[in-house]
Amino acid sequence: RNLSADGAAKPSEAAAKPSEAASDKPKDEYWWVPYAVCAALGGLGFWFYRASAAHSNRTEQLDAIEAEHPLAADEIEALRDRNAAGLPADRFAEVAADAARALGAASADDVVAYDAFARACDRLLDRPLENGHLLDRAAMLLNRSAGRDDATLDVGTLAVVLSLCAGG
Repeated sequence: RNLSADGAAKPSEAAAKPSEAASDKPKDEYWWVPYAVCAALGGLGFWFYRASAAHSNRTEQLDAIEAEHPLAADEIEALRDRNAAGLPADRFAEVAADAARALGAASADDVVAYDAFARACDRLLDRPLENGHLLDRAAMLLNRSAGRDDATLDVGTLAVVLSLCAGG
């Protein structure tokens, strides 16, 4: 027993020593800050990487599109000059949407026949488009570049081809 000479209890050695958990050093409440800073810097670096990768992909796609013009700049200009009065921008949006609905396309990715789209647009326009052969050629070249061997294209691409006639 831990009794002193006069019979009183001595404090035990375990009670006299401070425990390991309660050390002399105060507990650091901000231990997480370096980890948060590293995570933020890592996230920022990843964001820059993704942005540069997306930009390079976009640049490659634009270069590929520019390399394969279905129409020359002067042909596009002539097409727009001849048809802009009959197909202003607001009317173009109506015609493209109504033609897609008439063909049963629910989204821009739905594939329809080019000739059916052209007939639907002709029915919706006040007058026939001039220089329509340029639109035919553009659709044919886009069809070939899409790897199709039939005369079908998605509605979104056909709307873009039709937009070559729209006035601003």
